[in-house]
Amino acid sequence: MDTTVTLPVHSGNQGLFISYSTSDGKVTGVGSLPTGVVGSSEDTQVALYLSIEDWLYDRIFVFTTCDENGNYTLNNVTPGVYYMDALKDNDNNGIWGTSGDYIWLHGTGIYPTYTLEPFQVAFGSNITINFELFVVP
Repeated sequence: MDTTVTLPVHSGNQGLFISYSTSDGKVTGVGSLPTGVVGSSEDTQVALYLSIEDWLYDRIFVFTTCDENGNYTLNNVTPGVYYMDALKDNDNNGIWGTSGDYIWLHGTGIYPTYTLEPFQVAFGSNITINFELFVVP
């Protein structure tokens, strides 16, 4: 639900009004493969987690998949702090990051040595996060 709230704020003899959005946020972007890698990012799962612990135990808060062009959209994301990853389980074994899978983590470092970094979604925000998948050797 997209709602804008306007509140009066009094400053001296003047009445000021501030407006802010109470709508949930949106996270969008494009997932791609490195140059020269044959394959597609279509059907790559893009997921948000509420904590590092949730990520470690694969307790996904919300997810979507990339379309045939790598585009994804997570609508109606409750404002808060999130961790994010992407996975395409190419061997369909249900295990994250086995040989041949495509993975990506929102953070720093190079697989398998990396640090997840949180990001914030605010009321009414539209955040763009593009990523390049890593092919697990």
